[in-house]
Amino acid sequence: MRCHVAALVGNPGETQELLTTIPAEDLGIAGEIRVGPVQVDLVLEGVVEGVLATGAMDFDLQRPCARCLTELTEHHHVDVAEIFFHPARRHADDDADPEYELVDDATAIDLAPLVHDGVLIDQPVRILCREGCAGLCVVCGVDRNIESCDCDTAAPADPRWAALADVQLDQSPKT
Repeated sequence: MRCHVAALVGNPGETQELLTTIPAEDLGIAGEIRVGPVQVDLVLEGVVEGVLATGAMDFDLQRPCARCLTELTEHHHVDVAEIFFHPARRHADDDADPEYELVDDATAIDLAPLVHDGVLIDQPVRILCREGCAGLCVVCGVDRNIESCDCDTAAPADPRWAALADVQLDQSPKT
C-alpha cells in the first residue's frame, strides 16, 4: 500500500493526514495468526530526514489458545511513530531500519512494512484462553476444559521418550 507524499518531501513542517483501511491479505502474515483489516490513522509530516509518520493502528487478531486450541479474538490498538528516510539523507553507517525508506524516487511511502511490523511487534509467543486452561488430552484429544476422560496421561505420549522416565537429575544447587 503506497501513499503519495511528494508534497512533504523537502518541506519540513508540511503535514498530510492519512486515514485508510489495509486488507489483511496485503500484509503477508502467515501461520496461526489471522488478522482482520487494519484501520490506519496517521499524520504524515515532512522532516529533514524524510517523512515522519505518527498515529495509530486498530485491528482484530484471531489466534488459537496454546493449550486447547480455542479460537480467540482480541482487539489491538498500536501507536506508531516512524521516520521514512529519504535515501539521499541516509548515511552508510546509519543503523535505522532500511525498510522504512521513501520509494518511487522519494515521492511515496510503502505502508505495508510499517503495518506488518505494528501488527506483529508485541505479540506474545503463546496465548491462553484463560489462566487455568486444562488443554487437550494428549492421548484422546478431548478438550479437558469441557469434559474429562479416563486416559492414562501419566504414560509417555510417545514411546521413544519412555527411556527418559527413569533418569534421575541432580537437583542440588551448583556452587
